[in-house]
Amino acid sequence: MPTYECDDFRVTFTRTVSGDSGADRYRVEAEYAGGRTVSSTFRLPMSSTRLEELVVNLARSGLREIAPTDMALVHTDAEQLGSELGTALFDDVIGASYIDAQRVAAAAGRGLRLTLSLGATPELLSVPWELLYRRPRFLASQRHTPIVRFLDVGDVPAALPIDGPVRVLGVVSSPAGLAALDVEDERARVEAALDSMIDRGLVELEWCDPATPRSLRH
Repeated sequence: MPTYECDDFRVTFTRTVSGDSGADRYRVEAEYAGGRTVSSTFRLPMSSTRLEELVVNLARSGLREIAPTDMALVHTDAEQLGSELGTALFDDVIGASYIDAQRVAAAAGRGLRLTLSLGATPELLSVPWELLYRRPRFLASQRHTPIVRFLDVGDVPAALPIDGPVRVLGVVSSPAGLAALDVEDERARVEAALDSMIDRGLVELEWCDPATPRSLRH
């Protein structure tokens, strides 16, 4: 699979109106492509209670064995939730700018990273932004349209001193019922990235094998 360099499409949320029953309204400002900015408004497309119910139901469905027919229903629920979030965020202003930024990035052979700045609106941290859906796909499921959360916390504190090597436990997940992952290739990528530090004794890497909940707890 190709690895993309990405341009940033940064969306900053600021609460402007606070009301009851999930009626909060937010100002959103998007910055992209050389410092261009646009602004609009955002409002959760459902009450916080309803949002929590949907997220809990999706989480529960992922904690049990799911028949193929039930998996289709789970996908539909996730798609519906992601579509409503996508419609609320990508309105005529923000949506058009996102498409424009995608076009510019694609022309340069790069992806477009959606960066959500949520430091001023901690209540939006629990929103499942990773489910953002724009037909025909979930944005976060594509390498060229990743989604990241960003918290502007000011100055970064100085790094703490570490005595001895950093011990890393590597786990590669390849769930049953989904497309098989090339586990050996994933391991090789991690080992290649850490190779020089392992040789210098700065990192010790151990793989959780087999990668099961029981062996991970052990």
